[in-house]
Amino acid sequence: MILDGPSAQGRLSVDYLAVLAKELQTTLRRIAANQQGKTGRFAKEIEAACSLELVGFSAGSVHLDFELAALSADRATLWPDAGRQSLDRFIEILEGGESAKSGWAEGLSSSVISGLERITRPLENGIASMAFALAPGTPGGRVRSVRVTRSFREVIRAIPAPQVPVGRIQVTGVIWEADWKQHSAELHRIDGHVIRVRFDAERDEEVTEARRSKVIITGTVIAGDTQSPREVQLDQIEVLESAPADEQNPTIGFWEKSALAELALRQGVIPPSSLSELGGDLGDGDDLEEFLASVRRGRL
Repeated sequence: MILDGPSAQGRLSVDYLAVLAKELQTTLRRIAANQQGKTGRFAKEIEAACSLELVGFSAGSVHLDFELAALSADRATLWPDAGRQSLDRFIEILEGGESAKSGWAEGLSSSVISGLERITRPLENGIASMAFALAPGTPGGRVRSVRVTRSFREVIRAIPAPQVPVGRIQVTGVIWEADWKQHSAELHRIDGHVIRVRFDAERDEEVTEARRSKVIITGTVIAGDTQSPREVQLDQIEVLESAPADEQNPTIGFWEKSALAELALRQGVIPPSSLSELGGDLGDGDDLEEFLASVRRGRL
């Protein structure tokens, strides 16, 4: 990957490097998931086969070298070629978008489009072009390369938003809790609103894989209305951001700039339903006057 332009004089901020690497990695996994027909959280096989490692940084126009991580015997995968296939498809997508080839975005999920948008965002901030070269996967093969410019960004912005089928809605949020006996889950939106999601038993595994991930669900409202749904029957689920590896600490990366509301959503913090939830419990044996006196003394 080569970044060229006034803002790429042999230097690259750590913040942008982290965002670029993360988005490139996640987009490859989304492409692999699309090709395997997966819509839930990335399967371990996809995670492993599409893992990238940064192996080189050259000065001048910023030049980054990535390689697919080597898989050890104990990390055998059902899709050993998923990483290479995703890289080939990635180059193909960039070629189609840069040339505005008809139908180039057909079959791409909104999350893949979103990832491409974030990867190429520097093209509007001092970067004149981003060149991608893919080394041949077999001896004697040819190098595949593509250069994307600001026109690629214009093509992405022109992609119409996906149409939600009549009678259904789309909601973005994080799945935090699930009840496998009742085949239901809680979807927490950024505004703190919680929606009960119902799903068929055969989708248990799909919902399990999406827990603690930021998702878009498409479904039919079965309680409330389209503006304020309380309960939705799940039709489709698409993962936007995978759950952290440590599910007990669902925080975002230090390089991401998130609004307070989204940060609270990621960490499972929701608004209290009443002021009583904010109060402490004095207990039967505590004296209220002594408690107040101690508070006043602490303020001195």
